Amino acid sequence: MINLEEKKKIVKDLKSKLDGAKFSILVDYSGLSTFELNELRGALREKNVDYIVAKKTLMKRAGFDTKYQGPVAVAISQDDEVAPAKVLYNFSKDHEALAIIEGLLDGQPVDLTKIEELAKLSSREDLLGMLVMHLKGNINKLILILKQHAGKEEGN
Repeated sequence: MINLEEKKKIVKDLKSKLDGAKFSILVDYSGLSTFELNELRGALREKNVDYIVAKKTLMKRAGFDTKYQGPVAVAISQDDEVAPAKVLYNFSKDHEALAIIEGLLDGQPVDLTKIEELAKLSSREDLLGMLVMHLKGNINKLILILKQHAGKEEGN
């Protein structure tokens, strides 16, 4: 049994994580085995996403109110809007017992449809890589044009 002081500490810690979060996703983890839960926690940890199991009453006091009935956990990312959605969505495809319920994106509620859309986006690193390749191609074209133009001026 958790005493009042411990509950207050849990709420305070959870609230501070939720307040600073880019993205938080509420899930129902019932039906997952201990092995599967550890696998999920490891996948989330690799992406720097916290995974917290707490009673809904404590989550409500921390600012994540839900009407969902059943055991819940929250995945919280402080620095990446897409990582928790990707990990949870991909994990739920292979483990039907994990149900994504809802989320908070920069403090605004998002539903399962929006979470799935975010999960299907390319990762930040992939998008940055594409941008760099695109810029590199344009810079190379610019250099070629400048060289051609410089060659014409030397010929005059």
